[in-house]
Amino acid sequence: MFDYSLVYGYRPAKWRRPPDKWDWRLFGELVGERSNRFLQANAVVANTQADQVFLGPSALGIYRNYTISFGAQVPIYQDVGSAFPKERVRVAINCSYLLFQHSH
Repeated sequence: MFDYSLVYGYRPAKWRRPPDKWDWRLFGELVGERSNRFLQANAVVANTQADQVFLGPSALGIYRNYTISFGAQVPIYQDVGSAFPKERVRVAINCSYLLFQHSH
């Protein structure tokens, strides 16, 4: 599988906060994935080639060592084999704890 992405981030000066307050950013993401084929027991599985491109917004918030991000993407190009269903939308929510944080 070959994955690629292009991201544009936006963070206005008004949203820039010290570490003890939520600091937010917005992103526009273009994500693509290409798969030649899948193998099972060293044999090629028929109709498993896929080429897809998705586009959508996301947001990232950082508060001290905690982050939360969420977003949704819709397909703008899909060429998938009959072994896979076509996707209508992708939604993601991620929460993280940053172990290491540097000071400025």
